[in-house]
Amino acid sequence: MSDFSTSNRRGFITALAQLSALSAISLSPFKVLSAPLRDASVSIVTGPYLQAVSATSMSIRWITNTNSYGWVEYGETEALGNKAHAVTDGLVNAHTRIHEVVVSGLEPGRQYYYRIASKEILDFQPYKLMLFKPTGWC
Repeated sequence: MSDFSTSNRRGFITALAQLSALSAISLSPFKVLSAPLRDASVSIVTGPYLQAVSATSMSIRWITNTNSYGWVEYGETEALGNKAHAVTDGLVNAHTRIHEVVVSGLEPGRQYYYRIASKEILDFQPYKLMLFKPTGWC
């Protein structure tokens, strides 16, 4: 194995360890509120974890015990006021145990509060499509 690829791998692992250490000592601009908002049938198994940090966005991940719809409420005060959820190809990710929500549009240098939320989906069915022939058409 070349020294170049070993050096890159070591640098990546070192940077990852440093980022993890910063998260552990709460130097993140995000402050989690006391308790996640969820319904009684959903438990947070793991997380929340802050990942993919950039100047204007951050990814928040958590795992629940059952498939559920998850979202993040956030804001510059404890009143929050904003909501974000995961969307893939125009559809809300609403039936999963592994939740990842990207909060974007953040301003550098400001402190934000957030709360994760999960709610169990009791009835999950695909869209229903009804085809009909309008009156007067041949």
